[in-house]
Amino acid sequence: MDFSFLREAGVDERRGFTVCPASSFHALPVSLLQAVVVTDIGGPDGMEAVKREFLRRFSGASEVTLWDESRRQARTMQAGALSYPAGGGALCLIFDPETCLRRECGAFSLDRLRRVMEALRAPDGCPWDRAQTHETLRTYLIQEAYEVVDAIDHGDMDNLKEELGDVLYQVVFHARVAEEAGLFSMQDVTDGIADKMIERHPYVFGTMSAEETAELLGTWEVRKMREKRRPHLLSGLSVSLPSLLFACIMQKKVSSICREKAEKAEDLRDRFEFSWRKAMEMAETGSDPAEMERCFGKALFEMAALIRSFGMEPELVLHRFNSLYAEQFGKWEDVLSRDGRSAAEADEKDVRRLKDWLREQKLC
Repeated sequence: MDFSFLREAGVDERRGFTVCPASSFHALPVSLLQAVVVTDIGGPDGMEAVKREFLRRFSGASEVTLWDESRRQARTMQAGALSYPAGGGALCLIFDPETCLRRECGAFSLDRLRRVMEALRAPDGCPWDRAQTHETLRTYLIQEAYEVVDAIDHGDMDNLKEELGDVLYQVVFHARVAEEAGLFSMQDVTDGIADKMIERHPYVFGTMSAEETAELLGTWEVRKMREKRRPHLLSGLSVSLPSLLFACIMQKKVSSICREKAEKAEDLRDRFEFSWRKAMEMAETGSDPAEMERCFGKALFEMAALIRSFGMEPELVLHRFNSLYAEQFGKWEDVLSRDGRSAAEADEKDVRRLKDWLREQKLC
C-alpha cells in the first residue's frame, strides 16, 4: 500500500507510524506513541466496529482523520462523529494516540490544588503551612501513606478516595517547597515520572519481541542500579523503611539476580526454626547482647522469607494482626470503662478475661 498520503493527512513521518488492519484494531496497544493508520475498514459495519473500539479507549472528542484513498481526500473530525460516507471507497482512519490521551486527560487538572497550596504558602497565608520544610513534612507523608493502606485493608473506598487526596496533597506540598527554592516544580515531578516509565517499558511504548521483553524484565534490578549509578544492588534502599518491609525488599532484590531454584517452604521453615532455637539458646545462657541481637535479627529475617514463600507480604501480615489486636484490646477496655475502671486498674480476673477474649479471636 502506498502511504505517501500520510503527509497530506498531517502525519509527521519522521516519528514513524503503525499500520493496523481494522480486523486487528482491538489488539493494538493503547500505549503507542506514534501515528496509527487503521486500514481495510470495509463497509458501514466495519466502520462502526472501528468507532466502537476507538471510543472504548479514547474520548469521542478526540480528533481523527478519515482518508478516502479513491478520492485522495482527507477529512478531520471528532471520533464521536465517525460514520461510513456515502459512496464508500478505500478508507483509512488516522489518529495520534498520544494526542488522544492528552485530550482524554484534559478534564483532569492539579491547577486548583496548586492554587490552594500557593495561597497557603503566601506571605499572608497560613502560618503553619508557611513554616513547613521537607524535613518537617516527612512524618505526615509516611502517616498518610499508611492511612491509604488501612483504607485498602478495610475495603473503604470513600475513605480511600480521601486518603489518596491527602497523599497527593503531601506531594504537591513538597513540590511547592522545592519550587520556592528554585529546585523543581510539580510539572517537573509529573513529567519526570512519565518519562521514566516510558523509558523503562520499551516493550509497552515501542516495538519489542517477547524474547527481548523476557530478557529485559530479567535484568530489571541491574538496569535500575546502572541507571542510578549505584555501586551496589541494595544501595538505593531507604533506611527510613519499616524494618520488616526493608527485609522483604532486600530479599526480592537479591533473588532477582541470584537465579537459583526457588527454595521450598520446608527448607525455609527449617532455617527459621534453627535460627530461632539458636537465638533462644543465647538468650537463656546470657550470651553477649550484641551477638544475641544479631541472632534474633536473623531469625526475624528468615521468618519474613518463610512468610513470603506462601505468597503473603510480612509487613501487611503484621500490620493487619496489630490492627485486630488493638481493636480487641479496645473492646476489653470498654468493658472495664463501663464498670468505672481503667486498664491500669485491672485485676488478675480482668487480665484472664482479656487472654480468654484474645484466644477466642485467635489472637493469643
